[in-house]
Amino acid sequence: NEGGEPYGPTFGERDVVGCGIECKDENKRDCAVYFTLNGHRLDNATNNLNHVEYGYFPTVGCFGACTLTVNFGQTPFRYYQRRRHYDDEDRS
Repeated sequence: NEGGEPYGPTFGERDVVGCGIECKDENKRDCAVYFTLNGHRLDNATNNLNHVEYGYFPTVGCFGACTLTVNFGQTPFRYYQRRRHYDDEDRS
């Protein structure tokens, strides 16, 4: 996407990248999208995302040939989400 902005550290071979959506309420409004790298949560990529109830679908893009493994929950995730509010400052 030509309209994108730089986000987070670079990653490469054997790194584990995760993605999550966390909403303030059960009505799926005011949500944040975040990524993880090798089990560590990065800053939110976006905040105040709405209309999550319509669904979002995972997509992976590669420039050139690549091999990757995806995990939709069939094995434990590298990042463990503790109970916290999505805009907490502690990302450890």
